[in-house]
Order: sequence, then C-alpha cells, then structure tokens
Amino acid sequence: MNKKIEIKEAIGNHLMQQVAMVRKTVFTIEQGISEELDNDGKDPVATNLLLYVDGEVAGTGRIVVEKDKAVLARIAVLPGFRGKGYAKTIISELEKFGIGQGVNKFELYPHSYLKKFYESVGYVQEEERVYKVAGHELIKMFKTGR
Repeated sequence: MNKKIEIKEAIGNHLMQQVAMVRKTVFTIEQGISEELDNDGKDPVATNLLLYVDGEVAGTGRIVVEKDKAVLARIAVLPGFRGKGYAKTIISELEKFGIGQGVNKFELYPHSYLKKFYESVGYVQEEERVYKVAGHELIKMFKTGR
C-alpha cells in the first residue's frame, strides 16, 4: 500500500504550530531538550518544512541559508513514522531548497549516534570536536551541494 507523501513549507501560524508540535514531541518530551533551547530565534529567518503522510503530520526540518552556505537543523520525525525513510526525504527537500538558493555547502550538528545515518545521505564529520548541548553529544557534519 503506497502512502501519499507531501512536503509543505511552513508558512503561517497554523503550519508553524504543527512544526512546534513535532519538535516538542521529539526534542522536549523524548530527548529532554528545553523548549527555550529549541526556540533559538532562527525560525523567522529559516525555511521550515513539514512532511505529511496520508495527510497526517509526520516530520519537520529547517534550513537557514547564509549566502552560499546553509545549516540544516531541527530534523525530526514523529515516533510512529520512523524507519520508513521520511527523515531522508526531509533532508533531500531541504537540500533542494538550498541548492535553489545558491547553496554549495550544507552543515548540520546531529547527535553523535546519528553519524552513520547522516553519512548514508552524503555528510562527512567536519571535525573531531564533540559539542555538549543539554546533556547530548553533537558533532559537526557537512556536505557540498550542486
């Protein structure tokens, strides 16, 4: 049975509330990251995407473009939708958006345990440094675009 996958740019209050719901579920409730830390003030300059499966919100991610570089962040898939490739779909759509904006380098700071996942979509760890944020170990990874 094929699922209908839809990606929307989160423009407007209603869609940004859906973004916030996914992030609260994954980051705040599951991972114990405070809402204050998640709300870093970059959403107004970011492009947030929502992924829907058969009309139901399944995940989100955002990109902040700065000239020819972009940072991907807040990539999250709700528990019932994991393991089906939806995070890869979100990443691919964020990268397409970035390339359309002239981006040639993508960066992200995932949990260190997600290193292999991000390597599977072409990212490379940029430095050996581990960043401690809210009790989580994050690493810096990058990918060149185009």
